Amino acid sequence: MGYLGNDGNTLTFEESLKYKDQIKKDGIIQFLNLYKKFRNITYKETIKSIVNEKYLPIHWGDEVEAHIVLLDKESKIPKIVPDTHYLFQRVQQDQQEDSEEVAFKLVPEYGGWMIETTPSNPYYSINNLCAVPSSLRERSLKINSYLNPGQKVLYTSTFPILGQIDQKYYYMPQAQTNEHVNEVTQSLFIDDRIISDHPRFPTLSRNIRTRRQEKVNIRVPIFKDKRTNVQVSQYNPDPNFIYMDAMAFGMGSTCIQTTFSAKNFSHARRLYDQLAIVSPLFLAMTASSPIFRGKLAAVDTRWDIIAASVDCRSREERDPQSSKYIPKSRYDSISYFISDEKRNLPQYNDLKFPLNEEIMNFARQKSKEMGLGLENDENYIRHLGFLYIRDPLVLFEKKINVDNEKETLHFENIQSTNWNSVRLKPPPSMDSNIGWRTEFRTMECQITNDENAAFMLLSHIFVRLFYQSDSLNFYIPITKVDINFQRAKQMDAITTQKFFFRTNIHDDGEPIIEELTLHEIFFGKSNVFDGLYKYASQIWESMLKEVFGQNYSIKDTEFEKVWNFIRERTSGEKVTVARWIRNFVNNHPEYQQDSEITNSIAFDLIEAITSISDGTLQDANFTTIF
Repeated sequence: MGYLGNDGNTLTFEESLKYKDQIKKDGIIQFLNLYKKFRNITYKETIKSIVNEKYLPIHWGDEVEAHIVLLDKESKIPKIVPDTHYLFQRVQQDQQEDSEEVAFKLVPEYGGWMIETTPSNPYYSINNLCAVPSSLRERSLKINSYLNPGQKVLYTSTFPILGQIDQKYYYMPQAQTNEHVNEVTQSLFIDDRIISDHPRFPTLSRNIRTRRQEKVNIRVPIFKDKRTNVQVSQYNPDPNFIYMDAMAFGMGSTCIQTTFSAKNFSHARRLYDQLAIVSPLFLAMTASSPIFRGKLAAVDTRWDIIAASVDCRSREERDPQSSKYIPKSRYDSISYFISDEKRNLPQYNDLKFPLNEEIMNFARQKSKEMGLGLENDENYIRHLGFLYIRDPLVLFEKKINVDNEKETLHFENIQSTNWNSVRLKPPPSMDSNIGWRTEFRTMECQITNDENAAFMLLSHIFVRLFYQSDSLNFYIPITKVDINFQRAKQMDAITTQKFFFRTNIHDDGEPIIEELTLHEIFFGKSNVFDGLYKYASQIWESMLKEVFGQNYSIKDTEFEKVWNFIRERTSGEKVTVARWIRNFVNNHPEYQQDSEITNSIAFDLIEAITSISDGTLQDANFTTIF
């Protein structure tokens, strides 16, 4: 979620406006100071040891977000638990009492009922893929051991009845009243007390609404079943859409993310571009969000919902006819490729997207004064111009004037609130021993640890390809990447949609682009494309034979298990979480084919999901992978 320092009181958006230009320029100076110190650092200088010069181990990590819910069997209403402080206290107590370090870190998230776990130390190996499922299983066991009676960890992206207006959908022992508190959000549906009390989160909610000059307006097409009949009211202003009006509906959803160390600054930019191209494919494969505010939607992912939930653009900035038009929310797909490689042809950046020209000129000027040479790197200067069309949203009053040679706070202020499909991450501080990294951000949470691990490992396998192959090239025009995002969110996109993909992936010239199903992209289409599995397995087996000996085979390894799972998922043999949820609802005896998710349906759904997650319920769609 970005910078989580707690530095006292935050400023309202109106109060922050007088500092806006200073914060932006200081942020650029902070980045340039980082760049000056770390521009030539290579991955080899930051890793512990080098087993093989050709096949470097990769430092990488993950973030897994989850909901903490209460299954109240008396009322049969599932409830979120918006006070997870006790979990953080129990982790801290474990660390103090146990001589062995707790193997994961617990991080607060936007919702007071949400948690995020990360491994205490990054994964670090050439081939040790089994470390990831083991880490996720260990985290789940620990978190479950900390929970209070009746509480469960819910790993799907959305809590299905968040925002229901006809009952108390939240569980709040410290505030058992019928009062509806909405000063921050002004929401019809959300009580402000479910937002995490870390000052960053309510400030984001308030300042996004203030900058926008109205509440966020989230409208998701409703799934039209046989008896769907939405009555128009202030809660349902359009019968064709599910209406939501608060940041919690987006930032209250969960995902999995992976972050990878790059060889150097240039390599991080290459990973940024290439991972951005495959990011909508991962969104379609991991789709797990078919229900919002107790209604079935006509989409399978949270992507548009979370984009709308943090959309701070003013009316003028949302108007395509305005000179100030910004086509996307600050949470969306990237809008420019940034690699400095020759294969990043100008024609691929075919999206007309506004830039902060003033900041770009300022960055060029300061780079020249500092002798950095970055002023001649138009692709990266443009990246800064892209980030800095956004305003800072959270300012701490005691952290306005800082030492730009020591701090990175103001750069991170802008960087961490550009929630894009991928993120290029410089070293996190001026005294860091961590190099350049790239974060992959589009995967939705799955029901089981093995599923989450499989998609994390697939992203790792892709990164390994770009460590080992200098010729691999996925570039297509960025407008086609955006079309792929639109297709990825559709119902059952994994099997029903086709996606633009480059088939001459070892050619730096003009792209040959085909529209292929996900199964064809990964496993090939006769006389069109061999499939990414073929290229990945060749590179992977060649690497491991050279490192571990010629008798090494990838057969029956975690590598093959990942690909077998992807084969089953993309062929439709095993359905996405979103389709599984739809099937569960359709088969529930209380479902009236009216798109409505009743309390009982939601209760039974969450009970089934959490039971599959903890292994007490077996389901043929969610078998063990590793």
